[in-house]
Amino acid sequence: MIGRSAIWVTWERQQRNHSLSELLGVPLYEIISKNKGGFRYAESLVKTIGLIRSKKPETVFCQNPSIVLSFLCVLLHRIFSYAVIVDEHNEGLLPLNGRNRVLSWFARYIVRNASAVIVTNDALAQKCRSWGGRALVIQDPLPKFSIISRREVNEANLPFRIVFICTWASDEPYKNVIEAAKSFPAAQLSICITGKYHNKIAKAELPGSVELMGFLCQDDYVEMLANCHGVIVLTTREDCLNCGAYEAVSLLKPGILSDTPALRSYFSKGFVFTDNSPEDIARSIGLLMDNIDAYRREIGDLKSICEMNDIMNQQKMNNFLKNLP
Repeated sequence: MIGRSAIWVTWERQQRNHSLSELLGVPLYEIISKNKGGFRYAESLVKTIGLIRSKKPETVFCQNPSIVLSFLCVLLHRIFSYAVIVDEHNEGLLPLNGRNRVLSWFARYIVRNASAVIVTNDALAQKCRSWGGRALVIQDPLPKFSIISRREVNEANLPFRIVFICTWASDEPYKNVIEAAKSFPAAQLSICITGKYHNKIAKAELPGSVELMGFLCQDDYVEMLANCHGVIVLTTREDCLNCGAYEAVSLLKPGILSDTPALRSYFSKGFVFTDNSPEDIARSIGLLMDNIDAYRREIGDLKSICEMNDIMNQQKMNNFLKNLP
């Protein structure tokens, strides 16, 4: 365990921060401001600098995004003499999908000047190394949920319940999921879509088999996952390992993922893979419904594999930090 000489800083609540900091034994500090715009950044900057000054850590872990947080931690690490490890998400490496030159410059500067960066797969690691960074591949540890389901799913009952884990981001083909749902009557299928949907879709456009859940608190969200038959987690990004997929594995829920090499490689059991088109999503839903028992057995096998991977990743990170200059 890395211990008290390290801290983990983030400006948002995100499951990977919790599970990875817990796996490594690093205290997590979530600096979440209620302010907006410049006031939010000013408050977060002041609190982050104060935290680093008071804790005097040997190592600071931070998440990108936020690109502002990561840039700050990289700038300060020589002043306060700590190693800075940036946990790079896809949006951090390619802000606005790489279309903004200024943000892209900052993204590469962070990778080059951090002590090291963490990514979820080899393709992202190669990208970081090509920019002059030191990269380590660490997939998300399986989250540990304390909530216990208050109901049991009876697979003999209809409708078949699927949770579409969605943030309504541009890389999530949510309109295609809604279109696919039109192939199933409400008595056969119920798709619950999470996340803030305002200004994204009109309720009048929804078939009877789709329900918008809005933003849920953590306990309600986990309970909903615990009481569904399966999940849908989709992305158009090639090198993205969805957080929702790890949550599904932790709760032993099979599901449907986008058909990319990165996702197929890691989530090798218990999932149906789709090309994200409405027709193929509908096909995948039918396949999951018809073979739910087999996919549930596979997801149990995958959870065991992921738990072993977590142990290896913990040791990998400890050994990596020992060899930092």
